[in-house]
Amino acid sequence: MTTNWKILNLKRKKDDDLITTITYECSVSNGTNYNRRIGNLEVDGNVTDEGFIPYNDLTEGIILGWLTEKLGTELMSSIEAELINEVNEMEVQRNNNPFKRGVPWNGIKDGIDE
Repeated sequence: MTTNWKILNLKRKKDDDLITTITYECSVSNGTNYNRRIGNLEVDGNVTDEGFIPYNDLTEGIILGWLTEKLGTELMSSIEAELINEVNEMEVQRNNNPFKRGVPWNGIKDGIDE
């Protein structure tokens, strides 16, 4: 099972490039099944704050650090666990599904499991 967090987008103010919203994704895959959650996190701050990082100096790693700090490891672990459970359920349903899809003239004579 593979779990991945990534930053999809950053919303920022035009006048000073201050980040206001982080759009993130948590995805889980077992190689066959895939599921994800996309969320938005509002952040606050000021360009005069100590430790302010200019927009062009930001990295995904820095933003993921902010995300972890704001959401907390407990909530992030809960999101991951929920997605893992859903992917596991998809696998059970796929394994128990008695149907296949396909047509015999496209080279997939055995069909594709639903």
